[in-house]
Amino acid sequence: MRIWVLLSFILLAHFVVKAQETSLIHSKTVFDSFENPVNTAFTPEVSNKYAVSFLFSSFSTQLRMKGDIEPSLKAFIFNRDTIKGAPLLGRNNLNQLSGNLNYYLAMFKLFRSIDYQREIGASIQFRNIGDAQIPNSTFAFLDSYKNFNSPYADVFNSTALNQSFWQFGLTYREDYNEKLAFGAKLSFLSGATYHQIDIRESSIKPLTKGYEAYFNGTYRSNLGTDSVKISHLLPNLRNPGLALTLGSSYKFKNKIYLTAHLKDLGFIRWNKNAVSSTFSDTLTPTKIDTLVPNGNIRTNLNRMIASEASLGKFTSFLPAHLQIAASRNFGFYKPVFVATQYFDGRSTQVAWVNNFKTGSFNFTINTTYEKQNGLQIGALVMLQSVNTELYLGSERLLSSYYFTKGLISKNSNIGRSPTQMNIFMGLNIKFGRKVQSDGMADFIDGLNDAETGFVYRLSNKERKAVRKEAAKNSKKANKRRN
Repeated sequence: MRIWVLLSFILLAHFVVKAQETSLIHSKTVFDSFENPVNTAFTPEVSNKYAVSFLFSSFSTQLRMKGDIEPSLKAFIFNRDTIKGAPLLGRNNLNQLSGNLNYYLAMFKLFRSIDYQREIGASIQFRNIGDAQIPNSTFAFLDSYKNFNSPYADVFNSTALNQSFWQFGLTYREDYNEKLAFGAKLSFLSGATYHQIDIRESSIKPLTKGYEAYFNGTYRSNLGTDSVKISHLLPNLRNPGLALTLGSSYKFKNKIYLTAHLKDLGFIRWNKNAVSSTFSDTLTPTKIDTLVPNGNIRTNLNRMIASEASLGKFTSFLPAHLQIAASRNFGFYKPVFVATQYFDGRSTQVAWVNNFKTGSFNFTINTTYEKQNGLQIGALVMLQSVNTELYLGSERLLSSYYFTKGLISKNSNIGRSPTQMNIFMGLNIKFGRKVQSDGMADFIDGLNDAETGFVYRLSNKERKAVRKEAAKNSKKANKRRN
């Protein structure tokens, strides 16, 4: 069985949930300053004024599988083996499939001023958010309808959601005083794809030749029953939305740095051509064993959904959540405590991040606990100077190691449940002159200028006088700095 049959059946491009890169919280990276806008990406007196990155700004992806189908799915991924669902038919448990994609295509950050440490930023980001739960019996059917020798209930009872969108963000942060600071990220959203299916009742009944299948549920998509194409993933104005992230920080006398962020308060308004369908019908596929083992069930499903479909706008929401983090520097060691709570109850996460730094080399190891995934160990390696950062890490270190080892050796028996793979990486560079206070400045606007506009161009005499004065001011600045 080919994997596209599975994906087409549940009408999803991929399964996605939002992951948190806890290793980068309070890291003073450009990524951290966009995800948590109250955090700063610059160091006064030494950082250059601009931070910019294109194409390789920041990228993270995650794959997760949990359930009886894990070994068979891994065998397909590693060896292109057939997915075998028949052996699982006796225990009709649910399988959880998920993944993640969070990609910053471009980041730009401006260190506006040392006073109040104002920072302004803009970013282009592509994200996916979703979830899917599929029973063993669905995989048994996708293997072949002949696995069902008698009537069987709840064969296709599944829930799945996928939402992908572009996020064009603007960030601003400033210090209110020496202890308190505020930050915000306002984003314009451009919806790309939305698929949601909920099959509440279903059954299959074998016939003399073929079978009949019953479906009762709901379906909603901005693409109808069309397959996802590259053109659907491009930014557009048809599905607009807004999102807001608010943050605040406080520096205590004992040097503890505390931040709180209210994240992803947002929505997307999908256009009037979006399809909603409530279906309840019995299908009898034809062309059994001539096209694929299960006949033209995919075509029949599309027709059933289309026959009950209505067009109209609808609104979807982002998974809003509260995140609190606290850290303190102890020289080469900085611990960070992070707690995250989603408002819809989907997840509660706590993490302890251990940062070790020597020179420009940073090494991080963290432990994360959440009910869905249990205890996980993550790690990060980063080269970070004042004006450059390059990092590579994983929030699921051991699981990712076993997944990679199984992929290389083509051995699907390596690793334990749940099967997970996570990786994130990023590169950012700062340029331009340093942003410094007057007492430490290498350059002060209007004082060190080598030219003065129109007067400078009047004569050689004026030009020489300006150069002489600029050289004198430069020497004074060097003395102040030394």
